[in-house]
Amino acid sequence: ALLAEHRLVDGPSNGAGDLFSGLFLARILSGAGGEKALASTTSSVFEIMARSARAGFGEVVLAGEWSSLLQPSAMVTMRRVAIPAAVPLPASGSR
Repeated sequence: ALLAEHRLVDGPSNGAGDLFSGLFLARILSGAGGEKALASTTSSVFEIMARSARAGFGEVVLAGEWSSLLQPSAMVTMRRVAIPAAVPLPASGSR
């Protein structure tokens, strides 16, 4: 599994999930690999959230954000993380 990290943004959270989902899907459908799509989507959302917060908005604002949508430049750290194996559930009726 991949983990994308960036600096903390103390700002709007309204709209961030929808923006992330739409951008990530668009990048995957455009042929980007999973890691590249995750990194660029995270970078875009971070930039837009940071600017929205600095402007004092309570939600993500996309007006004028074409450069962040098309070619984001914010630093994102990508890490591979292990997913623990699932623990099997006991069979129904067993104790």
